[in-house]
Amino acid sequence: MKKRELELSLRILVDECILDKLLIVKLREAGHDILTVEDLGLRRRPDHAVFEAAITDDRMVLTVNCVDFVELAENKVKRGRHPGILLVYRYNVPPKELSHDDIVKEIGNLQATGLSLENSCHKLNDYKY
Repeated sequence: MKKRELELSLRILVDECILDKLLIVKLREAGHDILTVEDLGLRRRPDHAVFEAAITDDRMVLTVNCVDFVELAENKVKRGRHPGILLVYRYNVPPKELSHDDIVKEIGNLQATGLSLENSCHKLNDYKY
């Protein structure tokens, strides 16, 4: 991996609600260090267990389970730190939906802003431009 790719690479844990083999492939092709809940034996485990595993392994969570993970993140910030949450909102309206390619692109768009990802929840839909 080139130095530039390492700088842009994120450590991400993909939640089961967005788990899709093609998305995983595309995220890895983009240079991200990806693990899934399946990889860690966390399938069907409560959200707090997934979130704690991500924190332990210093990984952001990629999820469509936005409400629950925002709440977990807000509570965690009061007691410590977390690597960040990448949120994908589902609208069931085609122009607003994010494809796998969109998700990868929006992660790059978010990174390009230079915003801190730690202790934050980022709605990837807002980076579709």
